[in-house]
Amino acid sequence: MFCPEDTLTRAEMAVFIARGVHGTGYIPSEPTEQIFADVPITEWYAKWVHQLWQDGYTAGCGTDPLVFCPEQAHSRAEATVFFLRMLKGKDYQPPAPTGLFTDVSTGEWYAKWVESAYRAGLIPPCQTALELRFCPEQAVTRAMAAYMMVLAKELLVAEDDLVANNLEVTQAIQDLNNSIRLVAQKNTFVRFHVSSTTATQLADARLYLQRENSNTMLTPVNNQVEVQLLPDRNTLDHAFLFELPDWYTLSNVSLTAIVNPSTATQGYSPLETDYTNNSVSTSVTFETVPTLNVIIYKVGHEYSGTFIYPDHFHALQLEQWLRHAFPIHDANIIFRSYLHEGGLPDCEAVNSELEVFRAWDIVGGKVKFNTRYYGMVDDSGDFMRGCANIALQVASGPTGIPQSGHYFDWDQDGSYGDWYGAHELAHSFGRSHVQGGPNDGAGRCGDEADPDPAYPHDDGRISQDLTGDNALFGFEMIDQDNFNIYDPE
Repeated sequence: MFCPEDTLTRAEMAVFIARGVHGTGYIPSEPTEQIFADVPITEWYAKWVHQLWQDGYTAGCGTDPLVFCPEQAHSRAEATVFFLRMLKGKDYQPPAPTGLFTDVSTGEWYAKWVESAYRAGLIPPCQTALELRFCPEQAVTRAMAAYMMVLAKELLVAEDDLVANNLEVTQAIQDLNNSIRLVAQKNTFVRFHVSSTTATQLADARLYLQRENSNTMLTPVNNQVEVQLLPDRNTLDHAFLFELPDWYTLSNVSLTAIVNPSTATQGYSPLETDYTNNSVSTSVTFETVPTLNVIIYKVGHEYSGTFIYPDHFHALQLEQWLRHAFPIHDANIIFRSYLHEGGLPDCEAVNSELEVFRAWDIVGGKVKFNTRYYGMVDDSGDFMRGCANIALQVASGPTGIPQSGHYFDWDQDGSYGDWYGAHELAHSFGRSHVQGGPNDGAGRCGDEADPDPAYPHDDGRISQDLTGDNALFGFEMIDQDNFNIYDPE
């Protein structure tokens, strides 16, 4: 047994280092004189400690008298001296420290050693979340000593370099500057964009969150990913994906992501030539927004002697679409039905009937004044084009199953009434069509006379920029295992 998690004493580390320098079968000669006051020549470790002294790898742990402290746990700080000298020669002296670690003062004797060992990739930090810590007094495990030995002896040569590029905090649409405002307590995902400078490499990542006095660590929803030389933002698994807990979608939150993370007892995988570019941080703010109140009517009508109502599935799909796509945390959705007298209505007729229902509800104190009313009409008989009355907060539109050669056959979720209803309800909030957007062939929608003057992007796109940090990408969670990415076009 190797006992990888056991810690090493300074005496045991002397054996490690001496064999690392002289070879695995090396056994030093027995000492003839005592060098350290606390290392009698009769002790089993005396010859190993003396060899370490003769090789110039140790100056002991104290002077006056000169002592070695053989039974003392060997610290991470002390280990950096041994393995740096093994890597660079016994006379090596590191450059002055810069204050890289928050728990290592530049005035400490070991500051320059731990910084140089970290930059050389010999030893990972003990903490990378929110602040970089080294834990210099922490005891070295046998596993970590073996890891450092392999690297110091250059038995494995690092050739790769993984780079942390951006954190994209998204709820539906976002750029790499996180300029789109975020809604408190709405499902939120973080895409951690990374790249490799050499070759595609399988790697892991961690996301660290801090809000007020709380912090937590997350693992990726998509587990390990193949880090790409030229990652494509439109490909889900070219970035790590994290889902934020509810507590961390309130007020101000700090985020730090690490690609190829390591701990004090585990090395890096893969080995890298540079670990200083493995993390990226950002801060975002979540804003509280009002609840969306909507009453959805399944409107029946007579067709060929049969009364046709939309299936409740379509109403549920509309509810799901509103919750996902609208900038809201919560929605108060009420489902109702009524029968329109006569055959297939037009949207103006449905809206007039909804206006009456709304007036009754408001007078009776049943709903809030900002409640929207929406009527869904099944297309089994024929297609009813949708429309909205902005002033009276009512809208209506068709619904049905997308079919090849019929209506909206590009839609794959079993109902086109979801996005169509959200479209018409957006009109009830005062939003017009988009200049240059999709044209239904009737000269309307994108070609209407008064397009939305507030819409900032050309040709109905979701983003003005198609590439770079300012490009807006859409993001949708279908379920816990399936997600869609939408590019700027």
